[in-house]
This record gives sequence, C-alpha cells and structure tokens, in this order.
Amino acid sequence: SKELWVIPTGIFYAEPTRSRSDIAIHFGEPVSVSGWMEENRNCDDKIAALTEHFQEAMEKCVVSARQEGHDVLFYRLLGMLEPVLLPFTRPGLIREDMPWKTLMYIAGNFSAMDRNELDQLEAQLAAEGDPFVCGRSLDMALFRSPLFRLACLCGALLTFAGSLAAFVVYGLPLLLARAIARKAMKHVEFYAPVRLAASMIFHLVVTLAIGAYIGVLIGFWGALVAVAMLQMSLLCWCAFADVSKYLHFACRRQFIHRSSALIRLRNSLAERFSKN
Repeated sequence: SKELWVIPTGIFYAEPTRSRSDIAIHFGEPVSVSGWMEENRNCDDKIAALTEHFQEAMEKCVVSARQEGHDVLFYRLLGMLEPVLLPFTRPGLIREDMPWKTLMYIAGNFSAMDRNELDQLEAQLAAEGDPFVCGRSLDMALFRSPLFRLACLCGALLTFAGSLAAFVVYGLPLLLARAIARKAMKHVEFYAPVRLAASMIFHLVVTLAIGAYIGVLIGFWGALVAVAMLQMSLLCWCAFADVSKYLHFACRRQFIHRSSALIRLRNSLAERFSKN
C-alpha cells in the first residue's frame, strides 16, 4: 500500500480585515498515517485517537489569540510589533522556526492576559498609537526622511489618479463584497477568504457585463482593450491602497513629535510579548 502523509498547515493574516495584507503560511512536521496506525494497532478507537493526534499537530501551526471580543486589539498590537519582531520586507521562504515561534509567543502572552490587563493595553495603544495602527507606516513616520515621505505621497496621488476608472466601475461591487463578508463573518480569520470570494464573483459579473455592452457598441477588440484598461486601473487601485496605508502615520505630524514615546512603547511591548 502507498504511504499516506498529512502535513499540518497554519495560515495567519497580519490584517484580516484589509485586502492585500501580509500572510504567513507555516508547514509543520508531516504525519505518517500508516506509521501511526502501525504504532497504535491495539488502540480501541483509532479514529478518535488519530483525530486528537492531528489536533495536537495543528496546535503547533495555528496562531490563535483566545480573547473573545478582542480580535481587533490583538491585530493592533501585532501591527506595532511586527516590524520589530518579524522584520520581513518582502515575500520569501523562511526556513527557520524562530519567526513563527515569536508569533506564537505573542499570541500566547496575549491570550494569558486578564480583563484588567486587556483594558490597560487598549488604553495604552489608544493614547500613544492609533486605532488603525500600521507598523510600517509608523516606521516611515519615525525613521524616514521628509523627502522620502514626499515621494511616497506623490506615488499615492499618481496611483489614485490611475485608479479612478476602477473606483467608478468596481467601487459598488467591492463595497457589497465587504458588506457580505462582514455579515457572514463568524470570526475575524474568516473575513479575508469570504471577502475575496465575494469580490471575485462581483468582479467577474461586472467585467463580463461591461465587456458585453462595449462589444455591442464598438466590437470585440474594442471591448478587449477597454476591459484590459479597467484591469490596469484596478491594479493602480491596489497599489494606492498599499501606499496610502503606509502613509497613514507619515502624513500626521503629531505622531512624529511623539516619536520618543512611541519608540519606548513599542520596545516595552516587544519585550513583554515576545518572551515564552
């Protein structure tokens, strides 16, 4: 008989409620089903025992902050700590386990907080940070030169200008997809895939309808060019969303004036939440 392996896989969204946010995928140690069956041949309930074995393997791969009603607070905390504890500037294959372990430490320490500690942390972030804190934009505000921030602002304006056509055509369908995701969301981890699925469906329907209408007016090739230009405009919209998110702090001078307090807050939180 052929060998059967199961690979535990954990998926973590850095910002589940934002489109195009960072994602981490962690692969655990493969589980040999036939090997496990051979070692546990005398087990009375093999299905239940194997399921429990899979669950134990998955717990090592899944980041879970078990604080009911405080999902947003956890992701705000992570947004401030990510550039310090998980300083990755581009996608890639990470072969060492330390970044994932650090992420697990943060989630574990957050889950261990009591109600008073949670309220204190929320007040601390609200006083020194921002309700929509973004670690990379905070870095830009604190450590980048004014000329660099001005260049990013110009890039945001250019991408916004290029995205106007997509905003007019796809704005309402994407807002509907967002509303559907919020309504259907049982937990914050489910928001991103539900919103993506709804967005893809609405995008396809609107694109086919516009392509068919333009094709009737000016022919197939004209419709093809128009649809291609709309997709380029949609790409500009995505680029604008990325750039504007990182400029959130950089365009607000009051955060730059409080740079010392923000750095002290980030360092103290990093020391507190990164320890096992």
